[in-house]
Amino acid sequence: MSSTYATPVTLDRAQRQAVRGDIRSIASGCGDLYLRLDETHHDRAFVVRKIAQLQQLVVALDAIGWAEPDDAPNLQTITVDADLALWAAGAAVELEQAMPEFVLDDEDLDALSGLKLIAGA
Repeated sequence: MSSTYATPVTLDRAQRQAVRGDIRSIASGCGDLYLRLDETHHDRAFVVRKIAQLQQLVVALDAIGWAEPDDAPNLQTITVDADLALWAAGAAVELEQAMPEFVLDDEDLDALSGLKLIAGA
């Protein structure tokens, strides 16, 4: 993912933590990747899609940070390029579509607001 477009976006601690949680949830869908490498379950298109998805998640984590240090400030500005913004827009849509299926909590709302901030960059 590379782009000449880049803009700053400020996320608070709760948004960063919630977006990381959403990333973990998305990554869990890649868990059966190794099964598709088995000869009996060979599905190259699936493997290529999941690898691309994992690459997007790595870029997102690189932008927001892989972990939240105890001394991290509440507000942090990240740099968002067009590819990251596009990924966040898609993740926000997926999260919104899943919302009617479960009871919203503060973390869900923080993830959605963080993703929309990144997407709107």
